Amino acid sequence: MEADVKAKFLIEDAGGLDRLSSDDQITVDIVLDGQHYGNPFAHDAATDMDEFKQALMQTKLIQFNAETYGAPFKFINQRPELLIAAVNCS
Repeated sequence: MEADVKAKFLIEDAGGLDRLSSDDQITVDIVLDGQHYGNPFAHDAATDMDEFKQALMQTKLIQFNAETYGAPFKFINQRPELLIAAVNCS
């Protein structure tokens, strides 16, 4: 990722509706294999993004806890090597 580009995430449902985003103004707790990381995407994050990335590359279960429709969101991390691939959604 380029140094001047801030990391973000977006979770959509099957219908394409946005359900949770790093831009949302709500509290999000990201849990990797049972370890809580808070929201490293927030501007005042307590968790270092590099520490989070390292943990993400080894985790099996990713969970996003938030007070929003559909949460918690859980994902099985089957191919962590794809997490470092650059993605452009435009």
